[in-house]
Amino acid sequence: MTATIDDLVATVKSGQRIGLGIPEPTVFLETLAERRDLEDVTVIMGSPGPGAIAAAANPGLRLLTVFVSPLVHDLESEGRIEYLPLTFHGLTSFLARWAPDLAVMITAAPEADGTLRPGSTMAHNDSLVASLKPGGQAWALVDEKQPQVLGDAFTANDFTALVTVPPLPPGSGRQAEHSPLAEQVAGLLDELVPDGATLEAGVGSLADDALSRLTHKRGLGIHTEVLGPGLLNLVESGAADGAAKPDYSGEAVFTISVQGIASRIANDPAYRILGARSCVDPAVIARNPMMRCFNSAIEVDFGGQANAEVIAGRQYGGVGGQVDFLRACSMVDDALSVMVLESTAASGSISRIVPALPTRHVATATRYDVDAVVTEYGIAWLRDRTLGERARNLAAISHPDFRDELEAAARAC
Repeated sequence: MTATIDDLVATVKSGQRIGLGIPEPTVFLETLAERRDLEDVTVIMGSPGPGAIAAAANPGLRLLTVFVSPLVHDLESEGRIEYLPLTFHGLTSFLARWAPDLAVMITAAPEADGTLRPGSTMAHNDSLVASLKPGGQAWALVDEKQPQVLGDAFTANDFTALVTVPPLPPGSGRQAEHSPLAEQVAGLLDELVPDGATLEAGVGSLADDALSRLTHKRGLGIHTEVLGPGLLNLVESGAADGAAKPDYSGEAVFTISVQGIASRIANDPAYRILGARSCVDPAVIARNPMMRCFNSAIEVDFGGQANAEVIAGRQYGGVGGQVDFLRACSMVDDALSVMVLESTAASGSISRIVPALPTRHVATATRYDVDAVVTEYGIAWLRDRTLGERARNLAAISHPDFRDELEAAARAC
């Protein structure tokens, strides 16, 4: 069936559950927002954007998200968008229980044989289709500018309707970030990454930027939630050939790519996009040799708890696949889970190493999950260390402006 967005949105009924893919199908949400006759429609999304802002103005729509993007911080604080705390892999299980009536997602243009590739991101999109209740519908919003990235894909038969939509605007995808500390941190990560290791790096992180410098390594593998420019550089340089991986040998595996990456890897067999159901499954991740999981945090306390999602008591972002990768590292002896962060925030006015997490802040990673913490001042080992040893090790890699105070606090532990 070929239709227009207006035709499709006109069929949405009160009381329905709607699951949205990543990236946000903005034109769908903006059109849905105009349906003021609707009541008790629940919409779950993974990366809210401008469409979510429009939809939040419709009182008949209840909006849930597993990621509080910068655009919707205020809406979440006001209760007009509700945060649902789920890991990325947990989201795929939730969808199976939730059983939406409708799934809506962006895809690339159909190939000649009817294959619809996901474009820059698969994420939980295939899980949405698989979790539909009997009689549910899946709509593909075809963005002809989306690249043909190899890996998991759909067929035209997976969808009830296909409609061509305008290309996503620049800046609508995950963004890469660069840090002036990347070169300094790269020297520290070099100590933690042996030849033949498999790498994961969190989105927009200092870790991804620093890892891009490790082009002298050999035989690395990539199994990550988000493919950023740093990991891409390791593949393009030949440092990461994936030859040692038992699954997807010779392929860099991911489920989301940051903006501008997907067009560089289109139709390239060195890269494979997977659905989150398998890509961030801890059991699948743990099969990789010498897994090295590098993620970021807002702050880490003396016990090793890492808050990666709350600032001043407010939800920022979400957990994504971080916890899934941490759990994978805990399953095998040759893996390491590492938090990589700058020592300060807010232009140097706040230490990211703290004696204890503040009230209303959360432990995204518990003290049982993190093996080491890296700042520009060194590596603090937590694995197999007592609480006192952890506190002293963490204080030692804090910023010098805060170190005396933190070392004094650590001596009391």
